[in-house]
Amino acid sequence: MDHPAPLPFDEIATDTWLSPPDVLELVDLFWAGGIDLDPFWDPACLVKSRAHYDIRKGQDAYRKRWGESGDRIWVQGPYSGSNPAKTAARAARYGNAGRHILNLCPAAPGSAYWSASVWPWVDAVAWCGRMSFVAGRDILDDAGNVKHKAGEVVDGNRTEIALNYQGPHARAFDRIFSRAYPVTLNR
Repeated sequence: MDHPAPLPFDEIATDTWLSPPDVLELVDLFWAGGIDLDPFWDPACLVKSRAHYDIRKGQDAYRKRWGESGDRIWVQGPYSGSNPAKTAARAARYGNAGRHILNLCPAAPGSAYWSASVWPWVDAVAWCGRMSFVAGRDILDDAGNVKHKAGEVVDGNRTEIALNYQGPHARAFDRIFSRAYPVTLNR
């Protein structure tokens, strides 16, 4: 499988979106035992997991194995370009192999990647709307001035977000996440 070359840092400003604490509080209620793996970890993130991958150390989440059967995997992959589709396909693969997956991603129910890699595999979806993310790191120009604020979509248009769950506890997911968001059960 061919993998595209990494983008220069200033082209991934939209990929520095850190999960907000209110969502993570619900994750803590849902997965009281904690998160086993965060494959797209960022040093500024609020997600606490037993293991994580850090691309800055050469740990590419698209190439590494996502835990073992039964592991709870928190997924918030990059949102730029074709990354949401790649992330959803990877989440479907590992969810089908017995992992419990929570994937915070752009809500794109009419897209080809949702038809192929989300709807057939996901057990529940929390529709989070236009979520406010936690600021990560600003993108600076050569003079040290802020070029893009952390988490900012360069064209200024924030997107709808969904939290997809793949695993055997869809009813518990519904009970907990419906406190804050509309939830669709898919199974």
